[in-house]
Order: sequence, then structure tokens, then C-alpha cells
Amino acid sequence: MDIRETENIYLEVVTCIQCKNAVCIRVCPSKAIKRQNGIVKIDKEKCVGCGICAQYCPQSVIKVISGKAFKCELCEGAPACVQVCSTGAISY
Repeated sequence: MDIRETENIYLEVVTCIQCKNAVCIRVCPSKAIKRQNGIVKIDKEKCVGCGICAQYCPQSVIKVISGKAFKCELCEGAPACVQVCSTGAISY
């Protein structure tokens, strides 16, 4: 994880690596996490916000925000971070 300070604003780069054997899928009690087209996705309607997926995420990229789990889902295959990276350091 990369944290940079810019004018008292902290930016945290949180990139899910879409684990091949995603533990979050197995531990989710509400079955809200599934793999679709190679992307590990969280169904916000099914998510109960328990945070178990976040506890077991080996990369610590799943966060519980406002009672729902959240993680990078690669913007449906067109990651915005790749498109706006001015140095071309991020690729997909």
C-alpha cells in the first residue's frame, strides 16, 4: 500500500490483486462476494457489513465504509486509475 501526503490530504492507493484463490469469497457469510469475468466483486445489496472479508484479505484492501464492504473492482474492466495516471506507471 502506498500513502502519500499532499497539502494535508492523504491519498491511499488501494488496489485489489484479484487473488486467484480469493479468501474473501470463501469467508463471506452472506455470499456477497463472487468472481465475475475474473474480477472479484462485492454485491452491495447482499453485503451485511460484518467486515470478515476485510479481516481475511491478505492485501488489506477491503474496507468497510458506511456499513458496506468496498474494494477495487477494476472499474468494470476499464480502471480509471490507469486512464488518469499521467506517468503511465499503472497498467491493466
